[in-house]
Amino acid sequence: MAAQADSRDVKGPDAAGEARFASRAAAALFVGSGLAACANSLLSNLSGVNVIALRVTGIGTALLALVVLILPWERHFRPVANGVVISAVVLLVGSERFDHYSRSEGSVAVYPVFFILLVAWTMKKTG
Repeated sequence: MAAQADSRDVKGPDAAGEARFASRAAAALFVGSGLAACANSLLSNLSGVNVIALRVTGIGTALLALVVLILPWERHFRPVANGVVISAVVLLVGSERFDHYSRSEGSVAVYPVFFILLVAWTMKKTG
C-alpha cells in the first residue's frame, strides 16, 4: 500500500481533497469560459466573427468540463493538471482559426481575464 501512495503526484493527508478541488476548479474554468463565449455570441455586436463557430466553441468548452471532472486527478495530478492547462490554451488558439473572435473589440477584455485565471489556477495547483 505504501508503494502505491508513493507513486501518486499529490501526497499528504488531504491529497484526495486537493485533487478534488483542482478538478472542480478546472471544470468551473471550462464552464465559465464556455458560458462567456456563448454570452458574447448572443449579446455582443461581433463584426468579422463567425458567431456560429463561437457558439459551438462555447458549448464544446462547457461540455469539456465533464471530461475534466472524470480525469484521474488523484493518481496523476501533475500530468493531468498540465494537460488541462495545455488543452485550454490549444482550445483557445485552435478555436480562433474558426471563429476569429480576436477581431472583436470584446476580446481585449476577455482574453486577458482568461489568461489571468489560467495563470492563477496554474499557480494554485503547483503552489
